[in-house]
Formats: sequence, structure tokens, C-alpha cells
Amino acid sequence: MMWLYTFLVLIAQVVVRVLGLFNPKLKAFIQGRDQLKNELKSVSKNERWIWFHAASLGEFEQGLPIMQAIKNKYPDYRLVVTFFSPSGYQIRKNHPLPDAVHYLPWDTPWDVRRFLNTYQPEMAFLVKYEFWPNLLDSLYARQIPTFLVSGLFRPSQAFFKWYGGFFRKRLRTFTQFFVQTPASEQLLRNIGIQNVRCSGDTRYDRVQATVDRFEPFEGFEAFTQGNRVLVAGSCWPPEEALMFRFIEEHKPNLKWIIAPHRLDAASLNTLEAAMPKPCVRFSKRGQANLHEAKSILVDTMGYLSRLYAYGNMAIVGGGYGTAGLHNILEPAAFGLPVIIGPNHQKFPEAAALIEAGGCFEAPDYEAFAASLNRWVSNEALCQQDGMNSRNFIINHQGATAKVMTYLEFFLTQITH
Repeated sequence: MMWLYTFLVLIAQVVVRVLGLFNPKLKAFIQGRDQLKNELKSVSKNERWIWFHAASLGEFEQGLPIMQAIKNKYPDYRLVVTFFSPSGYQIRKNHPLPDAVHYLPWDTPWDVRRFLNTYQPEMAFLVKYEFWPNLLDSLYARQIPTFLVSGLFRPSQAFFKWYGGFFRKRLRTFTQFFVQTPASEQLLRNIGIQNVRCSGDTRYDRVQATVDRFEPFEGFEAFTQGNRVLVAGSCWPPEEALMFRFIEEHKPNLKWIIAPHRLDAASLNTLEAAMPKPCVRFSKRGQANLHEAKSILVDTMGYLSRLYAYGNMAIVGGGYGTAGLHNILEPAAFGLPVIIGPNHQKFPEAAALIEAGGCFEAPDYEAFAASLNRWVSNEALCQQDGMNSRNFIINHQGATAKVMTYLEFFLTQITH
């Protein structure tokens, strides 16, 4: 069965190379893996390495609290981080915490072997749901302790189907699972996986760290002073259409910070033309009169989590499409109530925050407008819903500490 899987990976390589001729993101995906061979030649052989793998930016943020804790507790180790997607790699390749950042090698025995021979990691951490069969088998064969952190499982996954034997076998290669929810823990136990702990989601620790270490943007107080602000984070066209219809019909006394998911020039120009005027691009904020501005268009990645600090309420994108809901914990950490679309079933934090009274699902425009009007017309109610969000984050801290407690015990056991 493994030979067939590897053959399919080789077929996928050919297909992706052809598609990469027409798609810039796939082209970066290919080029990054082609460059990996040369990057590995410069790796020091005299270091002790721990490997973290994240699919993309969101998973990197999930793994970051554990990376930081390991760096603090075990400074002799160096950290290598790999990404599956170009978006995660491009944004975080120069992050100061990891000592090395690469694309994940192709999941073939020889590509994985080259990577492991180079780094010889003493431990490997995979974040949320990364299961690469050749990679996992190679880690297991080399007896490298392998951990899944902030894992999330659903009954619809192949592991839990009658035809999922090949995939279930890969789960046996993990040393320990740290999962987000009791439901995920029970799913694993039902198929005989007992080395699992429900530790929670490390993103709660991550967003709290953003609050604790908040660095303000110079001059931004001029924009917010005496005004209430709505921050729209990682929004797609459906959220944008709802916002602009609401602005047109209700003309709310708000200022707007809009951070779209799409940052290509055409999308930014279209969005800017529709935003309340005067509109200032975030990248040009130093040259503008922020006090007079009615809206800010965030045309640069990497700043959204801090921008929520300047808001009173938030809209988070992804809930009206199939790409996935974006991070609702970031605005909640700063005490903002949140509106999302109805497609959030794969994100348990959404249902939990809705139940806590800090998040509101708007399946259509009428529900969207009603939720916003509640906050626009009643500032005290907006603040109460925001406090619900803030308390929700506070009450879910501690996943990183649980992982580190186990890890300290584990390292003590294997070194004695």
C-alpha cells in the first residue's frame, strides 16, 4: 500500500509542476521544495535540533507557544520549522524564534530521508492535523519521539472509516497526542489509541501573549480617539458585501479597519473604492491624517492580531465560504464581540464562543444587520458582549503548560 501512496505523490508532483506554470502560489510551492536540497547543505551538523511542522500560518501560531516554552526551558536545543503552504512560509520565514525555516519536503522516502539525515531531530512536533505517511513511518523507524499538538479529529476523517486502515496505522507512530477537545480524545480511544491527552488549544495561550506583549502602532490613537471602531479581519467578498450594504442602509457612526484576505492589487483597489472616505492604506499611514480618516485598508499581512486592540467590535471572515473560518480568538482576546458566518462546524472554538455570549452567527444579511445594530445603538451591550469574549479567552488558558508538564516528565524518563 505504501508503494502505491508514494507513486501517487510522484504523480502529484508532475501535476503540480504543470499547474505551477499558470499559478503563482503553486509555482512558489514547487520552487521552495526544489531549493530545499541546497538549503540542507548549509545546516550545521553539530547542533541538537527539535523539529516543528505547521501546514500554514495559523498552525504556526498554534505551535508558537510551545516553541517559545521549549526555547526558554531547553536553550541548548535549536528549532527547525517547516511549512506545507507558501503563505505560511513567506510570512514567517524570517521569524526570530526558529533557527531555521524550510518548506516541508515531498512525502517520498528519499526526500524525507535527506531531511532527517541532515537535521537528525531529537523530537518532532506536528501541529493540529498533519499526517504524512512516509514522514511518520520514517520518524517511527528512527525512534524519534513524535507529538501531535492541538490536534483536532472529526468522525468524517478516514481514520474512523471502515476503509481507513492505512491511515489508522500511521496514528500508531505517534508518541503522544495532545488534542483540543474531549470529543477528539474519545474518537482516538474508540479506535484503540490510548496515548492521548485533552490539553486544549494552544492558540488561547498565543492570543493572550499578543495582548500581554502588545506593541501599539505609532499615531493610531489619532484614528480611534473619540470614535468607535469595527475591525473586519480576513474578510472575503461575502463579508465585504454585507458590510457595505449595512453602511449604505444604516450609515452607522463608526470608523472601520478592514483587513481583507485577498491582497492582490485588483482586489485592494476595488475594496478601497467602496470603503468610507477618507480611506487610508495601512502601508501609507505615516503619510496620512489618521484623525480625519473614516477607514483604514490593511494592505499588508502580519499586523491584524494587533489591530484588533483598536476595535470595539469585530467581523471575522471565512464563515460564508468553504475555505474555513479565520481566527476568532484574536479579537476575543482584546475583548471584542465577534460576528461570523454560518460555516464554522470544523472550528469548535466558534460554537464555544457563541455559547459564551461573545460571538454571533449571522446566516444572512438580516441577522448580520441586527447583530451590528445591537452594538451600534447600545454601547453598554457591546461592552458586555466584549467582556464575554475576554472572559472566554481567560478561562481557556493553559494548554501550553499541560504539554510542557508532560514533556518535562518524558525527557526525564528517557534521559535516565
